[in-house]
Amino acid sequence: MKIRVLSIRQPWAWLICNGLKSVENRTWATDYRGPILVHTGLARGANEAEYQRIKSRLQVHFSLDFPPTMGDFPKGGIIGFAEIIDCVTKPTNKYDLQWWERDPFAFILDNVGNLPFYPMKGKLNLFSTDYPEDIWKDRQVIPINRENPFIFKQNIFNRISAFVGLKKLMGKPCGPDHYSGRSTGGTGTP
Repeated sequence: MKIRVLSIRQPWAWLICNGLKSVENRTWATDYRGPILVHTGLARGANEAEYQRIKSRLQVHFSLDFPPTMGDFPKGGIIGFAEIIDCVTKPTNKYDLQWWERDPFAFILDNVGNLPFYPMKGKLNLFSTDYPEDIWKDRQVIPINRENPFIFKQNIFNRISAFVGLKKLMGKPCGPDHYSGRSTGGTGTP
């Protein structure tokens, strides 16, 4: 069977196929709506420290067996599937917003799942490939739970970045004590 494919770096591809990540950020738009295979290339999307931080945050809220390290993710082939249900410039759902990186376009995903690893070379953009129909027919579909109360992006790093950037634009001091909420000892106000 002929089906479209999108290459996504790890760990983001794994997070999509396991029903956690609901948005794929891209610099280009697509009119395509429908099923895709999720391909993971050989390049990593996160370093080990970033992955461990992401994993520790997500393990508190989701009972999944996360790969222990970045080296344990499959790379260089199809790992699962998703459905592109929309392409927008900014998601409106709170769950989708937490995965949005402010790239020009957000592919909104749903109906995801894992597939047996199928080695293949990736390409840029959406591309078509032949895929065994018997494997596709046996897939288990996971709808993304957009009502999940977990909000991943509400972390101090994003608030610090935004605050420091705003203070720099305003020409005000922005050292560590200026955004921590602690007393600054007379050097400025947070």
